[in-house]
Amino acid sequence: MTILFTVNIGLIAIDNMIVFKDEASRDGKEFPLRNLTYLLLVNHLLQMIFLRHFYDDKRKVNTGHKWVWGVHFISYSVIIYCYFFTDSVQRDASESSKIWIPLDILLTVLILVYQIFFNFLQRFENLMEAESDEHTHGDEMMAINGSPEAEMEM
Repeated sequence: MTILFTVNIGLIAIDNMIVFKDEASRDGKEFPLRNLTYLLLVNHLLQMIFLRHFYDDKRKVNTGHKWVWGVHFISYSVIIYCYFFTDSVQRDASESSKIWIPLDILLTVLILVYQIFFNFLQRFENLMEAESDEHTHGDEMMAINGSPEAEMEM
């Protein structure tokens, strides 16, 4: 997550200090995607602060601070709407914003797919462990009572 934050800061800095550094280079140009870039920066800052440990002590995906994912859902919904369903991309003068925003969306969607896949595997493992415990418990009961035929005779 810190990589996304760092790239976001770098692209904002390049736009503000190099490409559009003076009034003449900004004259007559629009930057409607700039606010979306700042929103992405806030999202990555939240991830760095609250989701800095992607895995917990047991090497499982950390699911704490679920409210951060709710904030992400709302902000990425706004970002996707503004980027794909308005004319912001055609009006924006910054090529880096035009490239970075869909790339960031793609990376976040892939993280979401990873989370869903990991949760599916985790539930499957838990189900297999429960089934294994059930068989182990059944074997222990058979050892205590004797053979299965002995149970039927009782």
